[in-house]
Amino acid sequence: MRIKKKILTFAIVLLMVFSTLFTVPESYAYWSNTVLTKVDSRSATIGAWTLILPWNKSTKYTVGDKVTHLGTTWVALKSGTKSKEPSLSKPGSNWWAPVA
Repeated sequence: MRIKKKILTFAIVLLMVFSTLFTVPESYAYWSNTVLTKVDSRSATIGAWTLILPWNKSTKYTVGDKVTHLGTTWVALKSGTKSKEPSLSKPGSNWWAPVA
C-alpha cells in the first residue's frame, strides 16, 4: 500500500511540474480581445492577417482590393471593377494584376 501511495504522490508532483513548464502567460483568446477592426464584404482584417475572399461579379472593388479567382490572387488596379473578371488573357484585362 505504501508503494502505491508513493507512486501516486510522485505522479501528482510530476504532473504539477510539467503543467507549470508548459503554460503560456498570454493566449490567443486574450490577445484577440484587443483587436478592433472594420469588416466589410470584400476582405476581413483580423489582427495582422487579411482574409482574401473569392471574386464576386456583383461586388464593387476599389484600387488595392484583393480577391481570389480560379486559383490565383488578384489585386485591383482601378476602382469600379464591378463585373470585370480577373484575367490576363481577356481584352481590357488591365483592371486586375496577379499577386506574386
